[in-house]
Amino acid sequence: MDRIISFLFFLLIFFFVSPIVNAQVYPLRTIEEVQFVLNPQNDDQSFLLGDTIEVRGLVMNNVRDLAVNEGWACFILDVDFPQDPWQGLQIVQNDTTVTATLFGNVQSGMICRFTGVVEEAETMTQLSLLTDPLVPVVIESAGTFLPAPIPLGTADLTNRENGEQWEGQLVRIETAMITDNNFSSNRAVIEDNSGMPTFADDGFAFFNTRFGNGSYNWPPNGTEISIAGFVRSLTDGNSINPRDFTDLTTNINAPQISEVQRSIIVPTSTDMLTISAVITDNGSVSSASLHYSVDDSVWTTVAMSATSNLWEGEIPPRADGSFLRYFVSAIDDDGFMSSFPADTSRASGNVFRYIVRDNGARIADVQRTYGYNNDASGYVGYTIELQGIVMSQPTQFAGYFIQDAAAAWSGIFTTGTVNIYEIGDLVTMSGMIEEDFGLTKMNIITSELETAGVGAFMPVPQQTGDLTTGGLLAEAYESVFVSFQNVTVTEDLPDSANNFGEFIIDDGSGGLRVDDLSEQYEGNLGGAIIQGSVGDIQGIHYYQFSEFKLEPRDSNDVNLAVVGINEESNLPLNFALEVNYPNPFNPSTTIRYQIATAGFTKLIIYNVRGEKIRTLVASEQSPGQYSVTWNGRNENGKMVASGIYFYQLKSGNQQQVRQMLLMK
Repeated sequence: MDRIISFLFFLLIFFFVSPIVNAQVYPLRTIEEVQFVLNPQNDDQSFLLGDTIEVRGLVMNNVRDLAVNEGWACFILDVDFPQDPWQGLQIVQNDTTVTATLFGNVQSGMICRFTGVVEEAETMTQLSLLTDPLVPVVIESAGTFLPAPIPLGTADLTNRENGEQWEGQLVRIETAMITDNNFSSNRAVIEDNSGMPTFADDGFAFFNTRFGNGSYNWPPNGTEISIAGFVRSLTDGNSINPRDFTDLTTNINAPQISEVQRSIIVPTSTDMLTISAVITDNGSVSSASLHYSVDDSVWTTVAMSATSNLWEGEIPPRADGSFLRYFVSAIDDDGFMSSFPADTSRASGNVFRYIVRDNGARIADVQRTYGYNNDASGYVGYTIELQGIVMSQPTQFAGYFIQDAAAAWSGIFTTGTVNIYEIGDLVTMSGMIEEDFGLTKMNIITSELETAGVGAFMPVPQQTGDLTTGGLLAEAYESVFVSFQNVTVTEDLPDSANNFGEFIIDDGSGGLRVDDLSEQYEGNLGGAIIQGSVGDIQGIHYYQFSEFKLEPRDSNDVNLAVVGINEESNLPLNFALEVNYPNPFNPSTTIRYQIATAGFTKLIIYNVRGEKIRTLVASEQSPGQYSVTWNGRNENGKMVASGIYFYQLKSGNQQQVRQMLLMK
C-alpha cells in the first residue's frame, strides 16, 4: 500500500507541479543587448548583469569542447547578424549533473533558445543556464552552416577597448608572429605588422588537454602563424582560442618537436632508457640533442639519432631513487633552434621527469612538483601501478582517495574502478595519470585488494593558511587526509546569495574553503554552519574550480560548535529551517526554525514566480526555537491555489529557503 501511495504521489507531482515550475516566462533579449557596453575600457560589465533572461542564437561548438572547469559551455552567435560586433556570447552550465536542461544534447549548427542568469566570469560575459527552477534549452533547428571567421588583426584584440566588441565571436588573424610561446597560463603572445600584441590561448579542451599532459607547446618564437578561434576577454587583454589544429596554420621557421616519450615509464636501476621525439621542419633537421640531469646536477647532453622524423637518445641506468629530468632540443639547416619544453626554468617552465624505482612507483613520485611552478605531474599520459590505503568510501565521492603515507605528496584521487573497497583496505591500482583542470588523478584500468582492514592513516595536522589557494603547502597536500584544530568559521556564505554548500574556516593563519563534494556531507546547505562557530575539522584536501578546498567525508569529520544555547536541551543552536509538516498539506502546515543569534527575523512565503504571498514573521527575535503555522491564505486572507510554494527564513546575514506543496 505504501508503494502505491508513493507512486500516486509521484504522478501527481510530475503531471501537476512540473508545469507550474516551468510556467515562468523570462524576457527574450538579443545577444547585442547582453554584450553591448558604452565604454569597455573603463567598464565592460553587461547592462543586464544579474538578470534572468532568454537569448536565441546559433550554436558554434559542441558543449564538451570548451575547457571550463567541470562544466559544459558553448559559444553562440546572433542568427541574423553573426559577423557584426557585439553578436557573440558564451553559454555555460556549471552543474552537469542536471541533465534535464538538455544542454548536453546541444551541438554546433543548432539554433536554440537558452534561459539563464547574465554573469561576469572575471571579465568574460556569459549566460549561466537556469537549473533551479529548471528551464530546459529549446532546440529550434539543426544543421545550419556555421559562418566564416571575421578577419581581424592583433590590434583589434590588444585591449578591452578594442576587443570587447568581439568577445564570444569567431575571428581569424591571417598573419602573425609568435613573440613569446610560453606566456603564463598556457598562452602565447602573437602580433602582426601593427606591432600590437594579443594572446593565443587554450580555451578549448583539444589544446588544454595537450598542454596539461605535456604533449604540446605553442610553436617556437619567431614562427609565423595564421590562427582562427573564439575571442575571450581576460583581465590583462583578450585571447583568440583555436578549436583544434585546423584553426592553427604555421609557417615553420624552427624545428617542431612533439610526442616526446620514454621507453619505460618507471625505470629500474638496471634499465637503459630510450627517449624518443618526433621532430619536423620546413627544411631539414640538422641535429637533435637529449639533455638530462640526475638529482639536480648539471645537464648532460647526448646526440640523438634519426629514423625519418623519429629521433632517439638514451639515458644510462641510474641508482634506485634517483631523480631524473630531461628535455629535447633541435637545430635545422637554416640554423634555427628550438627545444621542448621551450622553458625549462622552475619559475615559469617545466621539464619531463621521473624517479628510478626498483620496487615500483610511489604516489609522491607522481604528485611531487620538485619546485616547478607548473604543477602538472611528470607521469601525465602514462599508465602506472600504485599501491595505497583507501581513505574514503565509495558512497562519499565518485572515486577513491588513496594514500601510501601520512605525509605531503602521498595522496591521489582515483576514478573508474568498479570494485568496492572500504576505508583502511590496502589496494593496488593501475591506471593512467591525468590532470583534471589542475587536479592530478588516476583513471583506473585495474585494481586489486591486497589486504583488507589494514587501517587508515591518521589525518596530518595542518594550518589553514598553508593549505589555502596560494598557500606554501597547498599543492603538497592535494588529496591527502588532513586536520585543523581551533578553527573559526569566518564566512558561512562566501559566495553571497549563491549558497554552494561552502564556508571558510581560519585558525589564525589564513582562510580555507570547506566544500560539500561528498555525498554524505552537505556543508552549509542544511543551515548547520554558523559564522563564528569554532572547533576542529578534518577531511581530504582537494582542488576544484581553481581553488584548494577541504572536503569532509561526512559529518563525523566536522566538530564545530555554534553560537547560542537551546535553553530546553542545553544543546548548541543552529540557524536552521526545517521541512514543514505535513507536506504536502491542506489546508495548513507548521514551519519550525531556530536561530542562533539575536536579530531581525523574517519568514516569508513566495510562489514559483517569486511573488511574495504572505509574511509570517517580521520582528526582532532572540536565539531559540520557533514554530509558525501557515493556513494557506495570502495577505488579504484569501486561500491560494494548489501548487508549489517557497518559504524563506532570514535572520541577520543568514538565509535559507525550502519548498512545500499545497494540494486541494
